Amino acid sequence: MHAANEVTMTSLVRRSYRIAGRSVSFFLAGWLAGCGTGAPPKSMLLGRWQGIGTTDRLEFFDDGRVSMADQRYSFTGTWVVLQDGRVKVEVGMLGVTQTFTGKIDAGVLKLASDGDTSRFQKNKP
Repeated sequence: MHAANEVTMTSLVRRSYRIAGRSVSFFLAGWLAGCGTGAPPKSMLLGRWQGIGTTDRLEFFDDGRVSMADQRYSFTGTWVVLQDGRVKVEVGMLGVTQTFTGKIDAGVLKLASDGDTSRFQKNKP
């Protein structure tokens, strides 16, 4: 069972359907919260990440692509490290681009949306 404030890919998709179904413009802004300083090395992001306590998965590719998935849905997008050290991820979901930004803290990638937070641990090679 997920914590009340934990967001999953399925809940993001359900929100997208609900909002798109009402023909309301949809934009999610979030952030990856963290305490680090400076930009993380690209190598820290590259590879597969598994949601902590969820089936959510992320994969960052060297060419700036990212994939997000859970057991039911899969999405692709792009990522970049911003000058202030945050990571910006843009993913197309159901015809809508969702943007997430933030940082890695102690090896954990924290993804927040509408006050909900998902955490990801990098898979071991």
